[in-house]
Amino acid sequence: MGIIGTPVVDLASRALFLDAMVTPDGGVTVKHYIISLNVDIGNINPGWPVDVEATATYNGTTFTAAIQQQRAALAIVGNILYVGYGSMD
Repeated sequence: MGIIGTPVVDLASRALFLDAMVTPDGGVTVKHYIISLNVDIGNINPGWPVDVEATATYNGTTFTAAIQQQRAALAIVGNILYVGYGSMD
């Protein structure tokens, strides 16, 4: 699916953040990766990408990438990156 939502740029850190929905094994597995790119040279920043399913939990509920869609624009408030998802299931 690729990049669906609108990326966001953090000028202070010179980083562009985006969510990419991918199927790394040809369609069997669905993944959401949060990626940070250096806006000056285009390289992926150290520590990125982040596999959302492997890291996101809330009150004991884990993120299931296969049933989530990311359409909303990403946002940065303070030093926190927000990425909105909605269920496809």
